[in-house]
Amino acid sequence: MKTFSRFLTIGVGGLFLFSIGNAQDFGTKQTIDSSGFYVFTEAGGQYIPNLPISDINLGSESFVVNSGGTNYDVNVSASLQNNNISPDIGYNFIGGFGYEINKSISLELEIGYQYTPLGTGTSTLNIPFSLSDGVNTVDGALTQNFSLKSNGNLTQIPILVNFVIQNPHERFMPFASIGLGVCPSTINSKTTQVVLNDTTVSVGGTSVNTGSVDLGSVDLGNSSTSYPFMFKLKAGFDYSLNQSINLGLRAWCSGITGSDFGNGINSEIYAVLGLTGALKIKF
Repeated sequence: MKTFSRFLTIGVGGLFLFSIGNAQDFGTKQTIDSSGFYVFTEAGGQYIPNLPISDINLGSESFVVNSGGTNYDVNVSASLQNNNISPDIGYNFIGGFGYEINKSISLELEIGYQYTPLGTGTSTLNIPFSLSDGVNTVDGALTQNFSLKSNGNLTQIPILVNFVIQNPHERFMPFASIGLGVCPSTINSKTTQVVLNDTTVSVGGTSVNTGSVDLGSVDLGNSSTSYPFMFKLKAGFDYSLNQSINLGLRAWCSGITGSDFGNGINSEIYAVLGLTGALKIKF
């Protein structure tokens, strides 16, 4: 989270300093015959380094068991912990329009589509329990480590308002922007292969560990959607073919925070990295 905050601070600070350096351009109209409006599109690849999922509480139970005339109070709880998804490389494309306030500063509205295969994941099932006869208490736990491989996907539709700075310099024009908005995201889990890496049962300080077992594929066949906040930093350049058409290249990083997919599935924050080609048409 600290690294994320530093990245955002550096990006915003850089845009601010660049704006100060070009302050004399505010209020200046275009020197070419242009309305200031333009449309743009981008397309390319993207990568999510890691998609962490918060611990999932599966519930708890308390009950009484009678054995040999003695009542035992039993307390059991279960949760999925250390949940991480390692997605495969995906793709994205973007469309939008903008308005050039002057030859250096623009505002944009962009809408995109992002597709990422879920790839692999890991999770730990933790079931602690206690057994008490009112005098003595025995604590224990069942721990199972899972590996997951899914043919599901994560689809996203980011909707952002961008503040853009572009330094017009002959045909090559450096570019930077920051965007803020919402990113509707849907996880389609589909079929998932589950491998039980090991199981550890510990009771009263004694532990027993078993080996790996392939549990086969589970057809989850469901999807869930969240509406998290998103910010996006872009940097790159445009090459002017003529007064109306620019071609460009963009490297970008977006941060997505507050993803709640329901059923206890939450991700506090994760990053998406991308590289795209760009086309801009001015009117």
